Amino acid sequence: MIKFIRIENLRSLKDTGFVELRPLTLLLGANSSGKSTFLRSFPLFTQSVNKKLRGALSWFDDSLVDFGDYETAINNQAKKDGEKIRFSYKISAINDDIDRIPFYYRHIDIYRHEMYENGFNSLIPSDLTVSITYDNDSNGTYVQSLRIEYENSTCEILSDKRESVLRFVLNGESIDITRNAFWRYSSYHAILPNIEIKSKDEKESIYSIVIRDIESFIKERSDKRLKKSDKIIAITRKYALDNQNFLEYLKTKCAIDSFGKYIKRNNWNEDTPEIVSLCNKLAFVTMLDFIPIINSQLITFYEKCSYIAPTRAEASRYYRTQGLQVDDIDPYGRNLQEFIASLSSAQLRSYKEYTQNLLGIQVITKNETGHKSIKLVSPNGEFNIADVGFGYSQILPIVTKLWYISNKREDRRGEFRYVYYEYFRELIALIEQPELHLHPAYQAKIADAFIKVIKENKEVSARLLIETHSETIINRIGRRIREGSLSSKDVIVVIFNKDIKQSNTKVTTHTFNEKGQLDNWPLGFFDPED
Repeated sequence: MIKFIRIENLRSLKDTGFVELRPLTLLLGANSSGKSTFLRSFPLFTQSVNKKLRGALSWFDDSLVDFGDYETAINNQAKKDGEKIRFSYKISAINDDIDRIPFYYRHIDIYRHEMYENGFNSLIPSDLTVSITYDNDSNGTYVQSLRIEYENSTCEILSDKRESVLRFVLNGESIDITRNAFWRYSSYHAILPNIEIKSKDEKESIYSIVIRDIESFIKERSDKRLKKSDKIIAITRKYALDNQNFLEYLKTKCAIDSFGKYIKRNNWNEDTPEIVSLCNKLAFVTMLDFIPIINSQLITFYEKCSYIAPTRAEASRYYRTQGLQVDDIDPYGRNLQEFIASLSSAQLRSYKEYTQNLLGIQVITKNETGHKSIKLVSPNGEFNIADVGFGYSQILPIVTKLWYISNKREDRRGEFRYVYYEYFRELIALIEQPELHLHPAYQAKIADAFIKVIKENKEVSARLLIETHSETIINRIGRRIREGSLSSKDVIVVIFNKDIKQSNTKVTTHTFNEKGQLDNWPLGFFDPED
């Protein structure tokens, strides 16, 4: 589960530092302060993950967000300094009581295969940090480097150019094992490219190359009569990113007596170049095991992001019926009529009850002269959405999105992948300026709806990222914390401020205490400058 995200050199976001993502994350700041860039970076990956790309990112999509291209998106100062756009994440294992589905992992190396027989859970890292640096060329954006940090080990996979041979560095030491490894793009449904080995042997992989190298290393220092590779496998399994304990095992309980005697005869210690090299290669194999975990976590995270843009579609008196089966609201609410028409009878009843409780109206569709109309039903009668206040057309996509999250049911069919896949029923809603065209009383109701989604939803774990200028929403959340209906641990406020030169953004995070008060709140934040 992704708990923190850090963005570097994207537009005005020179470096956000690691920002925690809580169930309710509120983004505040003046206009053009960088908060929209932060929020829209999520749909940037959402629109990339399901496309067949020649590179790593799809910078624009008419249905989601438009960052222009890499040269437009990169921070101006970073461009002058030769720095690149980078996204970093802190990934933690989810709780044991979270539902998982079985996974299937195809691997050609018998050395690692047996470790997967009981599933991947034992290999889920509890606290892993990953950084992905992007560069650009005439063919688009590509991954320049992948950095993985876990416990006391750091692995870097580096590419000078798109078609360059990959370089591998473990704890500062170059792992010189092959000149035939490259990034392979044109991958579908992935964040990270694959490591491709250009070889006549189709079964050749980066794993098999490293394992063979480790095997040769051990055989060269063991009795020449050593034939069985299972003893070498037994040795590799004892390594757990702890060089000291591994060296102690080799000296006292090594599965290959002659190898253990060689180590004692040559007085190996933790700084002996040979043990450092061996441990780095074993750590490198472990880090390679983490790559499908990272890729799967990022895919799961971004594909479940659901975005609502700041300016929603205006209401129309009539909508042409396309007969589409719509499963979600688009970012601009343009398919609201088709979405409502797609609901089953039970879903429609639930939806009408939801809008009634929240807004005091029910939303229905009606056939009229070959078209459909959206009608709002209240105690005062039935009205076409085009004949009521503009605020309804702006708030209904948000309300419908919240209902959708609260009633989402994941279909497990088709969720099996030939990579690690942890089934975590989570949806992430990204909403820009929900308060637009709303009276403060309705802004408070929307804040209550946010709270209800993250507190009462039993089927899907929801995280909401809300970009807002609304003091009413902030105060309402503080009040609910004070009243005890919301935990202060579920909320974080992220404030974006431009620096003195108005070029880069400074990002700070703030939390509520149990009394509903914000810590270190900048006085006069909502006040005019004069």
